[in-house]
Amino acid sequence: MPDLFKALFNPNLLKARMGAFAPAFSEAQRAVADNWARTAADPAFLGEKEKPFQGQFLTDVFGTLLGYVLPAGHLEAYNLKAESASSETKGGKTPDARLGFIGYERDVTRVVIELKPPAADLDAKQAHHGNLTPVEQAFGYLAKFDDCRWVIVEDHARHAMIDYPLGAV
Repeated sequence: MPDLFKALFNPNLLKARMGAFAPAFSEAQRAVADNWARTAADPAFLGEKEKPFQGQFLTDVFGTLLGYVLPAGHLEAYNLKAESASSETKGGKTPDARLGFIGYERDVTRVVIELKPPAADLDAKQAHHGNLTPVEQAFGYLAKFDDCRWVIVEDHARHAMIDYPLGAV
């Protein structure tokens, strides 16, 4: 019988590569990671809604921490576009953000990002989203972008910053 749950990455290769990996974070990156880790650890954060944090999360995490180029000052070529229709979007609903190669004469989406509130159950059906789970909702965006191959679903940093504290690296 074939192994249906084969690891995405070779564990031995990953362990060898990660052993020598020591990212060099700037002070600005450390400050952003620390701010999100502190926010995620605050019990009041679980009661917050998605929208008040969405823009800052995208800018801080994808822009400052991960280095994706944001549109301001770079309209000719950037990588992160927040919730908007695209020239290649098929259908009315759009993801919260997308990563790709965007600019004056191109609009290629490689990743769609679906953000949810901090306490969201990513596997629970949502009545206000066609009775889809957040994961199903995100995968539904793949068909809207010809070159999209990846999906990111996040409950606004709670898991990313608590389970994987970037500020501690």
